[in-house]
Amino acid sequence: MKKRIKQLLKWSHAHRKGASTMEFIVILPLFSFYVWLFGNWWLQARQLWIRKRHCGMPSKLPLHQGM
Repeated sequence: MKKRIKQLLKWSHAHRKGASTMEFIVILPLFSFYVWLFGNWWLQARQLWIRKRHCGMPSKLPLHQGM
């Protein structure tokens, strides 16, 4: 994934120096969105795992109430 982004940036720099910044502006929010999505998924998976391990104990974090 990182290699592909680097190749994309290299390609944009080599061919269109003007559009490279535009592509970077497009790539950056997409990348950060994926990171945020993965972080969200990781938190939920971790909480589920913790809840499965401590079945009797109520979760200290109030996150599960909103779900």
